[in-house]
Amino acid sequence: MEKRINISEKPLIISILSGKGGVGKSVITYNLATAAAGQGQRCLIIDCDWYFGNIHILANVLPKLNLADIVYNESQLPEALVSLDDRLHLLPSPASPISDKEPNRSDIEKFLRKGKTLFAAYDLILLDTPCSLLGLIDLCADISDLNLIIVNPELTSIADGYGLFKYLTVSGYKNPVYLLANQVKDGTEYEYIYRKFSALSERFLQKRPLDGGYVIDDERVIESVERQKSLFETAADSEVTEQFLKLCKLLTENNLENDLSSQIEAERSINS
Repeated sequence: MEKRINISEKPLIISILSGKGGVGKSVITYNLATAAAGQGQRCLIIDCDWYFGNIHILANVLPKLNLADIVYNESQLPEALVSLDDRLHLLPSPASPISDKEPNRSDIEKFLRKGKTLFAAYDLILLDTPCSLLGLIDLCADISDLNLIIVNPELTSIADGYGLFKYLTVSGYKNPVYLLANQVKDGTEYEYIYRKFSALSERFLQKRPLDGGYVIDDERVIESVERQKSLFETAADSEVTEQFLKLCKLLTENNLENDLSSQIEAERSINS
């Protein structure tokens, strides 16, 4: 049985991916990190969306330095890390403050591959990735211990999510890939999406993503974004925060075997 990296091997690196923009990837990243910090884990968000990162907006902070500054001058790292909570820090995207530095894969790769040692004080590192810039997506997926693909019920989102999963599969990545559906009505809609996605994947790729669960379409998510706060500050006892806690637990389990034993079965038909 294939094993995922043990959670005791700190830090665990997770890339949050999507095939297209607008599926809520950054909101998922921010609230997942908040959930992890609330559970006692030391968590770092690295906003790798070079031109359009917005974790700093969600968290209502105005950084002085960003990822581009640190890639080219690591000595500034302590000053660049923004404290969002006692156990939650942010390394902002070059979108804030706006940087004129172009992303250079070689330079970014040298920096990110040091993550296990450079950020050894953390338990969990979340990489919020761009939905374009394939070189950056490819790099983040490669250095991560596992990847989480975000889709929503909109057809092109699912199609692009499948395209990204196909890319990761044919590129030979061995680390686990989870699928999470955002903005679904309920568990029934999620199961339908996951079964169809899995049927397509198994038929053409002989592999399917792991079941990452779902986040419901809840107006309190929009309210938290508008207030520039996490869901755990604005709706701590809601169903949607429980889903983030469940996702946090799922992604930080030790053993891939446990994940496989609870998977939703793939649909046999992919016609509809």
